[in-house]
Amino acid sequence: SAQEAAHTAQDAPNVCDDSDESARHRSAPPAIHRYTVHFSGNGQSYWPVALKNAMLLLVTLGLFWPWARQNTQRYVAAHTHMDGVALDWQWAPQRSHALFLAMGIGLWSMFWLRSSHPALSWTSGLFAVAVAPAWWHHAGDAKVEAPCWRGLRWRRTATLSQSYRLWAVPLIAVTSLLGAGMVLAVLISGGRPQRAGLISLLTLLVGGLAMVPYMHWRIIRHQQHHLALQHMRMRFKARALDLYRIWAHATLMGAMSMTAALSLYGLLAFWAWSVLPAGASHTWLQTMASMAPVGLAFVALSLVLPVSYLETHVHNLRWSHTGCEWIRFKSYLKTREQLSMNAKHLLKLLGSAGLYWPYASMQRLATRMHAVTIVTRYQQNSSK
Repeated sequence: SAQEAAHTAQDAPNVCDDSDESARHRSAPPAIHRYTVHFSGNGQSYWPVALKNAMLLLVTLGLFWPWARQNTQRYVAAHTHMDGVALDWQWAPQRSHALFLAMGIGLWSMFWLRSSHPALSWTSGLFAVAVAPAWWHHAGDAKVEAPCWRGLRWRRTATLSQSYRLWAVPLIAVTSLLGAGMVLAVLISGGRPQRAGLISLLTLLVGGLAMVPYMHWRIIRHQQHHLALQHMRMRFKARALDLYRIWAHATLMGAMSMTAALSLYGLLAFWAWSVLPAGASHTWLQTMASMAPVGLAFVALSLVLPVSYLETHVHNLRWSHTGCEWIRFKSYLKTREQLSMNAKHLLKLLGSAGLYWPYASMQRLATRMHAVTIVTRYQQNSSK
């Protein structure tokens, strides 16, 4: 009857609601997980690795560098933990080692043959330059793909041709700047060779400095944009303008801190000159020259602020703008902490004649790793 049909129609939505509710539960996205990276390495345990690398680098005139880099990466992987599980290092011989040896032999040949065989020296140098992008490409692959965590391994999707195109940009830019400098030198110098050389040099210097942030952004984008984990490929969303802002702020900080350091150094030299005995023949400039080590220390300390600012913001930009639908990275490195750490490291390195370097490098690495948080909806055992 019509009344029974009406009752049936009223009951139907309840059945549909139940199925919709169960469908919503089945299609609900996985829970969000947050992983922090912990690094347990320190200078004391890394010191034997650093000493071995330094000695072999000295004996082989730098040709041991790929193996030294590999030893350091293996140490870092063994002391890096995520969710309580250490990274596993699975390394196999890479073409990057052979390419580095070829590049190193080319550079040494260019140096040793520069007087006796100039043409062969130039050929060796050009060969080393041509091999360098291929070495950089395969070394980056080995660094990313060797560590493994719970059976998951990162991979790089960049091709060798993309790496060559990346490094072709600065080569084309330098060539263009040299050409522009020569043209300006001819137009402005008025036939004076010294002025022409100065104009060419200034054009190359100013143009090269303007290209540094853009090239820096291209390298970071190339490294981050070609990261992939199984089917998930990362994307780097920061713009070149973001890196130009960071570099502009760091440059302004550097100019201000350098001016303050040189002013303080000049005042200190003037005070030292003013307290000399009356018969002393030293001038103020001679006093400043005799205090040159103090001035160099002031300049080094003045660079700590801009370098710390640049490191912090580039690190945060690199990781906070990298991710995909299933994985995101967040970096919370702070400039104040980086500044304090870098100042302490500089003073200890100066006081120890560089022997504190293994301790400083491991502490810097730990600070950067601890600042990164991985936010993911990916489940290793899921069908996705």
